[in-house]
Amino acid sequence: MGPLKSVRRQMLEHVSPEVALFLSQLALLSTQGRVRTVKSLVGSLQIHSVQAQRLNLKAHSRLSGLLEKSCLQLSAKESFQSAEADIEMLTGIAVGHSTQQRLVHRQTFELPRFKQPVSEVSIDGGKERQRNLKDSSSAWRDYKAVRNGGIYYGGFFQDNPTLIDAS
Repeated sequence: MGPLKSVRRQMLEHVSPEVALFLSQLALLSTQGRVRTVKSLVGSLQIHSVQAQRLNLKAHSRLSGLLEKSCLQLSAKESFQSAEADIEMLTGIAVGHSTQQRLVHRQTFELPRFKQPVSEVSIDGGKERQRNLKDSSSAWRDYKAVRNGGIYYGGFFQDNPTLIDAS
């Protein structure tokens, strides 16, 4: 496994950025504006501000759109720390768990609108034990789950005002 990681690291550091730079220069033909470093699935790239505008990169973002989307999908399915390890294992690009958490908290999620009258509402709540495997400590957290007419399912973690106001 050691030689493969070394080859992948060399590819990400030296080969992939040159290929991406070549393709982006062909596509955009621009070297104007301030240069910033963006992490992408092909490695770290030096992107000029004009190129960033044409590629629709978010202002002040250090991650490409596809890498950000990959981080969000993994963070939705597991813990931020596990997502950090999985992103690095799958892509070779390191994106820290605190960056994963900031990405998730920066998102806005709209609650769905109901298209038919409500005939049934089920609300369940309880406690979830979150265990820390490093020091064997655990914490109990409150959660609420909602089912509306067998159609909409939602979960709220320590967010009672949203649960009450979800209309």
